[in-house]
Formats: sequence, C-alpha cells, structure tokens
Amino acid sequence: MRRKYPEPWKRSGSPFYQWWYTNDAGKRQRISTGEALKERAREEIRKYVDSRGAETGKSDLSFRAYAEPFFSWDTCPRIARLLDEGKSIGKTHVTRSRRWLEKYVFTDAIFLSLLLRNIKRADILDLRNRLRAMKNGGQINTVNKVIATVKTILSEATFRQDIDSNPGADVGNVKYKQLERGTFTVEETREVLSKRPGDMSTNPLVDAVVTVLLCTGCRAGEIRALRWAAVDLRSGKTAIREAFKSEKEIGDPKWGKKRDIVLPRILIERLEKWKKAQKHNAPGDFVFSTIDGHSLGQTWIRKNLIRVLRSAHADEEIDFEIGERWLTPHACRHTLNSHLLAAGVPPLLVQTFLGWSSEESRVLTRVQRSYTELKLFRIEDVASKIDELYGERKEKARERA
Repeated sequence: MRRKYPEPWKRSGSPFYQWWYTNDAGKRQRISTGEALKERAREEIRKYVDSRGAETGKSDLSFRAYAEPFFSWDTCPRIARLLDEGKSIGKTHVTRSRRWLEKYVFTDAIFLSLLLRNIKRADILDLRNRLRAMKNGGQINTVNKVIATVKTILSEATFRQDIDSNPGADVGNVKYKQLERGTFTVEETREVLSKRPGDMSTNPLVDAVVTVLLCTGCRAGEIRALRWAAVDLRSGKTAIREAFKSEKEIGDPKWGKKRDIVLPRILIERLEKWKKAQKHNAPGDFVFSTIDGHSLGQTWIRKNLIRVLRSAHADEEIDFEIGERWLTPHACRHTLNSHLLAAGVPPLLVQTFLGWSSEESRVLTRVQRSYTELKLFRIEDVASKIDELYGERKEKARERA
C-alpha cells in the first residue's frame, strides 16, 4: 500500500513551506521544510518521514492537527479544491468559519484529543452539548454554525478518502425559533424623519444615512458602496450598481439586481446638506464616508440607527435589537416594502424599486409577472408615494405657518 505523506503549506508572510507532524507520543509539531518550492518541500517531507519510519496516514492525525489548515485562505485544502473546480467561496464565510473553529472547537480539549479516524457521531453530539452549555457560546444559532464548520472538515476528509465515512453526515441542527424581523409603522417613520431624534438633528451624516435607509429600502451594503458619481441630485435619480459583499470586497448588488431609482424630495434635501458638509464629495468618493474618506462600516450603520430609535422612544423601555421589536437596517427595507404595497403601489413596481428577486419578494404570482407591463408605471411614482407617506401632513404644515 502506498504511504500517504502530509501536504506542505505556507503561513502568511513566510517564504518557506511547513507541515504538521505527529510523533509517536501523539504530540503535534510544526516543521519547516526550508524550501520555497512546493515540490521540493514535498521531497523533504518524504525524506523526513521515511527516515523515521513513522505512520503518516492522515487518519492517524488528531482532529486538531488535521483541521489546522482549514478555513485559512492560503492553506485550506477545501478552498483550493473548490477554486480549482471553478466554484466560488465567500471570503466572509471563510473568515467567520475560521473564527468559530478557533474560538469554540480548538478550545475543546476533549474533541481535539480524538484521532480523526476514531471520531464517531456521538463525539459530535457531545461537542454540541458542551457548546450549548457554554455561557457565551451557547446561542443555538452559533452552536449550529460551529457544528457545521466541523462537519465541513469531516466531509472534506471523507471526500479525500482520509477517513472511510463521515460521522457528521446525519447530525442535524438544533431547532430554534427564529426571530422575525420587525417593521416600523408609517407614523413612527414619519415622526423619526420630521423630529430627527438623537444625532439626526446635529450630525448631517447620521441624518442622511437614517433617511436613506427609511426612504429607499436600499441594503446596507448598497448604501456603503454608493458613490457620488451615481447620484444626480438635480434629477433626483440614483444608480444602484455596487454593494459591499464583505467589509472590504465590493461586487454587484444581491441577485445581480442593478437598478435605477428616483429619490424622494425629503431625501434629496438632506443629501444636499450632507454633500456640502462632507470634504470627500468628488464623483469617485463614497457618498457616506468617514472623515478619512473610507466607507462606513456595517456596524456603524446599525448602531447609529438603533441609537436614533432609542432617542425617539426615550420614555419607553424598548430593546430594538431583540424580541418583537427586532429592528435592523434591513428592517427599513421590509418596512418600506410593506408601506408601499399597503398604499396601493403595484407589486411589480415595488419589486423593481427595491431590487427584490422574484423568489425573494413573494408578492407576484406567475400570472402577474407575465401580464403586468412595467412600462405602464413610472418609477417616479414610488418616490412621490414615499413623500406622501412620510412627509409632513398638510394640517401640521398649516399650523406651523
């Protein structure tokens, strides 16, 4: 039988290939080959192993030793295989999976001591139970994602025939009640836009970001990637062509739904005010950016929206991030969708304005999609309806006059 040898890998920033070796005492060692070329590194590994007569089958490795290179972009064998096969894998997914692996699995002494070939389904279930008992890691959604990471590694090991069968194949997710994303009422939205609670009244950036969330239904990634070149404040038209796919990676909007929208008047006024206050307002600059011109982060948008909502409900004890009032930037999108449909805007026009996919929107039947002519409606009608819904009522405007 042909002997299997460990595969060399490179650490980020290191010129030489390294490999993991488990000695007779079961202790794992990281050894540098001293070679910058992969094939020469393989030769050094074969010489080292053969000179010691060690058993080097990968199934003889501990789970820790086998899993070490996984979910690291430069060393993961699964990523390399998928890319070679022309498949795609998101960098955000890889980064999060690595974090779960290091935080929850590599710290579990019991599971890490198991040899790869000896892992049974019961071991995975026991790991799942230990995770659920953790004080900070026991959230069911987190537990499911951590176990999915382990199952992916075992699945790859099975695919590569490093183990005979996948013990994680039949291990399912822990069932939990998923929170339903909350929505705002029309009155709440109108009140926030008119009274400008919290930092909206003093910070034109916060004012513009919260208004664009409420009045366009754009995804946070689309808002973060929006540039001044795509915004024509004179005509009120904006082109949604890009979106952040991760903290740094920019690509097409979700579902590839590039679209043109018309901005409500209430938003145009606040964007004009923000553009005058912003130093970075050249065509290629981000519309919403930091003082250094960098795009805003996802967390910044969420925290400032929640801060504004709390200021608007200062007299009430409401947690907007959990429970029935679970409100996030994406909740603004669902809110606008509901309000426009309730106000009688044609579903196909709402779908086009928000960039829903046919499956995602779930508001059009097959017959509607086939026989409804979009050219009968104008995208400007959506912006007018938003101004009508969220603008000041005529009665209040007369009172102020």
